[in-house]
Amino acid sequence: MLERARARGLELERKPAERVVITGYWQLTPLGNTEETFNGLLEGKSGIKKLDPPINFRTNIAGLIDFDPNNYFSMKEQKPMAEEAAMAIVGARGATDMAQLLDTDQKHLLSSIDRRRVAMCVASGIGPTHNLIDVSGAIHQKDKNGSEDIIRGSRRVDPFAGLRSFPEQPNAQAAIALKASGWPISSVEACATGLSAIVEAARLVKDGYAAMSQLQLDSNKS
Repeated sequence: MLERARARGLELERKPAERVVITGYWQLTPLGNTEETFNGLLEGKSGIKKLDPPINFRTNIAGLIDFDPNNYFSMKEQKPMAEEAAMAIVGARGATDMAQLLDTDQKHLLSSIDRRRVAMCVASGIGPTHNLIDVSGAIHQKDKNGSEDIIRGSRRVDPFAGLRSFPEQPNAQAAIALKASGWPISSVEACATGLSAIVEAARLVKDGYAAMSQLQLDSNKS
């Protein structure tokens, strides 16, 4: 499309990208942080380990990650977000910082960036299930006589509780945190979710709906 437009002397408002390049990334896996995960993969390590004591009755092995939102956010900041959303914000900032696109406050995009052209694609296979259980428990809470009133029970639910349960919240909260207002994508496709998010993000850049290249940054950042 770009070549045909050039041949006709046309200037496209949304220019398709000739290249899509990864300039920053962040990882938190059962192997550890970004550097630990990279080195662990090179060494052929597995993040799956035996749990002692087991966390349930069906298995005693799992791949767990070490993440505490209290290390990054105040209790007030955590109120509208689940742990998954907090992790998404930290990850988005980490990847953006590696790409040298984070402002000096280490929280928001550079002021020179057109935030309308910055897309956010954070995928999540499922929302926080424990939060769904808490909401259901509050709605169906029984009184001392064993009766339940779901209308009264629903009034006990924190307004943020429902929002925290949605699988698209990691994407939404990360976009809000970085002040990115471009095209949002929240893939929910079981085990293919992570790969799908990468493909969709690349597509947005390739098709010109989001483009870092037009920010006129130097070659180390573009």
